[in-house]
Amino acid sequence: MTEKAPATKANRKAGGRKQGRPISAEDGVGRRAIINAACDLIRTMSPDKVTRAEVARHANVAPRLIHYYFKDRPSLLQATAGALSDLFQRQAGAAVRDDDPPEAQMKARIHAFLRFQLEYPYFHRLVTEEIVGGEGTSQSVLQTMSLRGLAGYARIVDKGVQQGTMRPVDASLLYLAIIGIVELAASGRPILRELGHAVPDDPGYIELYSDFITDLLFNGLRAPQA
Repeated sequence: MTEKAPATKANRKAGGRKQGRPISAEDGVGRRAIINAACDLIRTMSPDKVTRAEVARHANVAPRLIHYYFKDRPSLLQATAGALSDLFQRQAGAAVRDDDPPEAQMKARIHAFLRFQLEYPYFHRLVTEEIVGGEGTSQSVLQTMSLRGLAGYARIVDKGVQQGTMRPVDASLLYLAIIGIVELAASGRPILRELGHAVPDDPGYIELYSDFITDLLFNGLRAPQA
């Protein structure tokens, strides 16, 4: 029969802590706080620069705590992309009212998408550079993200078709087109500035652009018939 090792000061301080968990001053910082710190970095930093060490600095925790929750950088970025996708779905869900007509729902969803993209300008790159083409969890994150996004626009199209205000369209292609339109609206603001357009720096940019895109989707470029 093997004798138990005598209790040490370190063991007593650990207080029955789960084996493998780092003992540190930042013990109150958990997985969610680390993910939140990584999400915060996506506001100002391209995803290729978001490393576990950088997240540790931003969260003001020891790197070993990041390593405890995330075995490698891809797993951290997968969790970050998933958390940001969840955040957008909550924002879009709060913005779109079930009793609104399809055009108003479309504008509300585009408005929420654009606001989110401006707040997290590197989110699109996070998905395309770090999630697309990945395996395992990356594939699951991408699938969940894509299906939820598609469902939001498919509901609007179905409602419009039922009410006779929209024609049937491929909701998948519509979803992809809106991703491109909204992503460029955020990243392409310097282009508008070079063209002498004051809109990108105007507080009403999101509203104006959302109106423009919704009108373009519903009315196209044809002149209204007299």
